[in-house]
Amino acid sequence: MRTSRQPLGQTRCEILQRLGVLGTAAALQGSLPAATQPVPSGPQTAATVTIANNVIGVVGPAFAGFSYEKDQMANPFFSPQNTNAISLFKLIGPSLLRIGGNSVDKITWTPNGAGRTSGQVAPSDIDALSGFLKATGWQVLYGTNLAQSTPALAAAEIAYAVQSLGSSLYGIEIGNEVDDYHGNYFPSTWGFPDYLALWQSFVTAIRAQSPTVPLTGPVAASNLTGYVAPFAQAEGRNVILLSDHYYRANGQLATSTVDLLISPDPNIVKQAQAMLAVSQSVDVPYRFAETNSFYNGGALNVSDSYASALWVIDHLFACASNGAEGINLHGGGDSTGYTPIADSNGVVVEARPEFYGVTLFTLAGQGTLQQTTLTAAGLNANAYAIQAANGALNIVINNKDEVQNLNVTIQLPRNAASAQLIQMTGPSLGATTGVTIQGAAIQPNGAFTPGPPTTLPVSGSSVTCYVGPLTAVLIQIAAPSTLPLLVVSSANPGANPLGRAAPASFVSAYGNNLVSSVSLTDSSGVVYHPTPIFTSATQMNFEIPAAVSNGAAIVSIGSQTAALQIAAVAPGLFALNSAGLAAAYVVRVGPGNVQTTEPVFTAQNGSFVATLLSLSPSTDQFYLVLFGTGIRAAGSNVTVTTNGINAPITYSGPQGTTSGLDQVNVLLPQQLAGSGTVNIALTASSIAANIVNITVL
Repeated sequence: MRTSRQPLGQTRCEILQRLGVLGTAAALQGSLPAATQPVPSGPQTAATVTIANNVIGVVGPAFAGFSYEKDQMANPFFSPQNTNAISLFKLIGPSLLRIGGNSVDKITWTPNGAGRTSGQVAPSDIDALSGFLKATGWQVLYGTNLAQSTPALAAAEIAYAVQSLGSSLYGIEIGNEVDDYHGNYFPSTWGFPDYLALWQSFVTAIRAQSPTVPLTGPVAASNLTGYVAPFAQAEGRNVILLSDHYYRANGQLATSTVDLLISPDPNIVKQAQAMLAVSQSVDVPYRFAETNSFYNGGALNVSDSYASALWVIDHLFACASNGAEGINLHGGGDSTGYTPIADSNGVVVEARPEFYGVTLFTLAGQGTLQQTTLTAAGLNANAYAIQAANGALNIVINNKDEVQNLNVTIQLPRNAASAQLIQMTGPSLGATTGVTIQGAAIQPNGAFTPGPPTTLPVSGSSVTCYVGPLTAVLIQIAAPSTLPLLVVSSANPGANPLGRAAPASFVSAYGNNLVSSVSLTDSSGVVYHPTPIFTSATQMNFEIPAAVSNGAAIVSIGSQTAALQIAAVAPGLFALNSAGLAAAYVVRVGPGNVQTTEPVFTAQNGSFVATLLSLSPSTDQFYLVLFGTGIRAAGSNVTVTTNGINAPITYSGPQGTTSGLDQVNVLLPQQLAGSGTVNIALTASSIAANIVNITVL
């Protein structure tokens, strides 16, 4: 489906501004006034949505991602010139792209290849992917051939990918659905011990050339007990992510219908809960790195229907409610099966209905999932609520009934000043066209101009609205005038709107009338009582206990509570001022290994300013000693660049004398001489810390 040329698509933030849900301070000039909701025609069922203060999960950055077969790299889809695909990716991003699938084990690294050749991946293909990622702001989980390659070839490919992709590389996965190798690539006796030995041989070769590249695994096909659990126990401490795949059923079965697709799916809940238990046992997050409606390419004329838009909303929230770090929806091509974005040989054809569901989910933003219940006389409907860091509530109601309108009363955990509604509609469950969000279609070039939001009546803590048949709505409740308690990394408060922090790291709580004691309840229900390091009426600093479990935690200070996302790694570097001046010093190593300490800052008139650092003579070595928090668990998976130049790391880990404080020692490249301001960028397990700086003569 082609349309006439239109302006390129907008980012999620720009769409929210147009819809007016970011508040008057952030709204675009000329935004249309909100409309009121009319009484719908047709039968109505009374429904109640109740939102509690209890946190049941987290929707974090890059939650809704995409997965593509590696053979898609042989066409122009992943190219910096593919402006249509770039615009569509930006609508729901930045997020995480996974390159893998069954074709990953049929593609050979060809360092002298011409590129865009079936069965091969060449340097120019990776360069094109790199350009695409930089244009979209996404990262990639990059797959390499395990079944039909060699450790040496994989190591060479990954070394090139590390160099070309740079900060766009989230991590690598080796092979695909490795539990299905038996009887295909290997004898029928193939099992987990065989896989683990082969995987480790590849890792050894890869690490020899790319010692800090982040690893993930085991890339299993819904095989928790046979592969994911034993892999976690054997290699969990050496990877940044545990991965598994999930599909509802076999797309080739006659029972794989639209009715099955939108019916409740207890299996995803069961598998997600089991994955969470394995994840928590080794303190490594998990992700469904490949998932969609039905396997074997989807169910024809079902996986590409409007039913998939309604299904994917429930699927995303089911994974988030059960501890997943995110999912990657598999796709690519232009068949009547599944794909969020349809393309023909790399040229975008259309945004499929599933993409609309992902877009509505993404518009709900990031935050903590609040316990939400819906009563609607047994109708097939669900409700979810995400609370943002500023206290705003984003409520999604998904009505999959084909006849009944829902007449909804929403009971909020606090009073509300205003509420607005955005809705996604489609002609029928089986429709493959005609889907809109707030009356607007998403064009193949990413253009999306939704109409004004609908204003809803508010009375205290109660909001009322209608939700039509086969309709999903997003209801935005404005943030309260008094900001709620907020807990963030002491070194990197802007890293994550959810307040991401690591065990044995420093955090800061900001609020009003704070008392002198704090408690933390982790995702396993264990309660800790950290000792505050600093307290005032509006701020409290404390260390996260080392034994906390990953996942959503609740911090309580007096009657105030806040959610905190605990992750193994949450890097931050301490800075001394708003300009990012590094809290650091330099050790100069001169002739005879004589060491002297030199400052990079000085106190002046009650503040800190940079001290000019000389890197002469060039025969001396200069080691920058940085201080941060949330870094230690990354182990050797730490990188530092100085003005874009890779800087060797000689130590990364606990500082040693102050609990919760981490230290990173970096050899400063001589090329920095005369640079002036030098920006220092650190990543730990592919997660970027805040940028700090020093000044070099």
